[in-house]
Amino acid sequence: MLYFVRILFFFTVLFSIVTGLAGYWIYENKLQTPFPLINDLPYTVSAGTNLAQIAMDLMDKQVLDYPSALTWVMLARFQKRANLIKAGNYIIKVGMTPQIFLSLMIKGPVAHQTSGCFNLKFTQSHFLWFTIHCYYA
Repeated sequence: MLYFVRILFFFTVLFSIVTGLAGYWIYENKLQTPFPLINDLPYTVSAGTNLAQIAMDLMDKQVLDYPSALTWVMLARFQKRANLIKAGNYIIKVGMTPQIFLSLMIKGPVAHQTSGCFNLKFTQSHFLWFTIHCYYA
């Protein structure tokens, strides 16, 4: 009986080590590498959408594969960041990683510049100071 417990303990530890190494490999090689995009991808997150639904949608668009999506969602849940996503329109830029995209969705949607103007001011010391005023929608 003691022999059986030792073997069971050995395989439990071995399984834990292999699973941890596999998770670390996926994290380093999938979540820290950019999305496989040629052009920027506009992406809309509707109100009430969770990270698992976003991951499934990115898998349908072939931006993420299943192991990457699963690890992405599980890591975000472990870090308690999965429920902090804000609805809105986003742009997945070329070179963006899943972790950066998650941070962007937590930060909130990017405002789009609709118009702008230049306000030029001169000072007595003859330096040209100018301020760019941008108006966002």
